[in-house]
Amino acid sequence: MKETVVATRDSRKYKTIVTDLGKEKIASATIEGAKVNMVTVVVGDGGGTYYIPTADMTELRGERWRGNIAQKRINPDSPNMIEIRAVIPRDVGGFTVREVGVLDDKGDLIAVCNTPDTEKAVILEGIAATLTIVMRIVFTDSAMVEFVVDPTVDPVPREEFDELQEAHHKLLREIMQGEVTANLATNTGEAITTQDGTAIVAVKKKI
Repeated sequence: MKETVVATRDSRKYKTIVTDLGKEKIASATIEGAKVNMVTVVVGDGGGTYYIPTADMTELRGERWRGNIAQKRINPDSPNMIEIRAVIPRDVGGFTVREVGVLDDKGDLIAVCNTPDTEKAVILEGIAATLTIVMRIVFTDSAMVEFVVDPTVDPVPREEFDELQEAHHKLLREIMQGEVTANLATNTGEAITTQDGTAIVAVKKKI
């Protein structure tokens, strides 16, 4: 059974931001002719509650898992928007995903986002599923950012990624019309930012 939840301007908001440290590193890389190498995705439970991320953050409030980037690509409609994908294995869980971040090769938090509550169960709870996370980040100059992709991490079928893309675009159109809808089902959850339409986070469970 599918449940539809409408998020208004007075309800919870979800967004992705580049941190102050991330902006500093990208600015330095621009001057030096170097790049900031993104290598790790971190996922947390938000310390047990919903919150809106701030630019001064240097770590997640409650990190529960970290892993390599499984896939990245540049949004065809916005060259400065980078989409990254990570997969939480089926044997990891027992927590609620509320926040996601991306770290560079020095371990610094470059970007962070909050997400709708998404349960990551484990087999002991009767469910064995991977959790796919897609995070969109807008950079002033994406050419200064390099993503290190681990091809051994559950390569995503192009059709699946395109399916998420289409869901994102549909929700963007809803934002432009003044309404944001998050569709929650047993195996699929999708969320969209409600501020500026600059970043999107989507999660998709796979049994």
